[in-house]
Amino acid sequence: MIDRKRLDRTGLAHLSVVYLVWGSTYLAIRIAVREGSGLPPFTMAFVRVTAASAILLIWAKIRRERIRLSLAEMGLLAGTGVLLWVGGNGLVNWSETRVSSGLAALLVAAMPVWAECMVCVVDRRFPGWWMVGSVLLGFLGVGVLS
Repeated sequence: MIDRKRLDRTGLAHLSVVYLVWGSTYLAIRIAVREGSGLPPFTMAFVRVTAASAILLIWAKIRRERIRLSLAEMGLLAGTGVLLWVGGNGLVNWSETRVSSGLAALLVAAMPVWAECMVCVVDRRFPGWWMVGSVLLGFLGVGVLS
């Protein structure tokens, strides 16, 4: 039986890292792409994605994971990578040349709300109370911080 009264400290530590890293990302992007700082938005996105890729490849090599990709895997990863680089990270970087980092974070925080709405339409069901509460709490938390 799960002891719901006891807080998992490892999980809380991991969640804290996500909050700090994810939360500081938008401010760091804003600083990096503001006028006069020297990095165009899509170049900034490219540098971030390339650095993350290098770190993940090094980690996979250390863990002796399979790195050699099949042609199908390479095509899938290339398409996904371009969409994430341009559509996800690139457009956020570009938008932060025009809006505040708080507004950008708030707009990105709305994605789980839209995703859950799409799931409800596709599955033809209403979300559970825990899901509604969790998604809204996360969104409201980012709103308060913004």
